[in-house]
Order: sequence, then C-alpha cells, then structure tokens
Amino acid sequence: MIYPINRIYTEVKNSVASLCKNTSRSYKSTTKTLPFLYFKVLGNPSTFQDLDNNENAIILTIEIHVYTSGTNAMSQAEKIFKLANDKLFELGFARTYGINPIENAQDTTITQLVARYRMTVCEGDF
Repeated sequence: MIYPINRIYTEVKNSVASLCKNTSRSYKSTTKTLPFLYFKVLGNPSTFQDLDNNENAIILTIEIHVYTSGTNAMSQAEKIFKLANDKLFELGFARTYGINPIENAQDTTITQLVARYRMTVCEGDF
C-alpha cells in the first residue's frame, strides 16, 4: 500500500512552523489555540496495478484548513496558506479547489480558509 501521508504532513507542518505552531491530522471542533492548520486526507484510491495486482500508484487528495482570529486574521491565514501551498507545489501537488474562505456561523471571530490538492503518487516517490 502506498501511503505517504506522514511524510507529506510533516513537510507541510514544518513549512508553516514559523507562523503556525498548532497543526493536526485530527479534526477538532473547537480549537483552543489559534492559528491552527488542519491537514485532512480526502482520498487515497489506487490507480495503477501491475499484472500481479501490486499497487504502483495512487491518486492522493488532501484538504488544508487554516483557522485564525484577531484584527488581521485574514492576512495571517493567507500568509500561513502561502507557506503550505508553496510546500505542496514543491512536492508536486496541484491545487484543485480554493483557497476559499469558509463562514463560521458558530463563531464569527474565527477566520477559516480551505483548499484541496491532488497528486498521483507512485511507489517510491516519498
């Protein structure tokens, strides 16, 4: 099974560390400390198998959420996203959705941005 999620998450986490120390692969309905980056795997389907039915490539789709608050929340979220986005592009991902703001009806003091990325990953790429 091809599953390079830990490596990719670590790369993104390290890329935003100067602006955002709080990151996770686990969803938290209430974030205690902002800014916060949530790294979510949306799909990891197999796309190429050999004649022995060995998995040779997957189509990996991830979603990034950035949460901030305060007077410059949107600007801060955009700066964090730029770091994550640049790292994902460096790794070979293409952005397929976003970067879009999400309205938070429960807490209007929190700014949230979201984007999705996709990449075909072959055995041995990471």
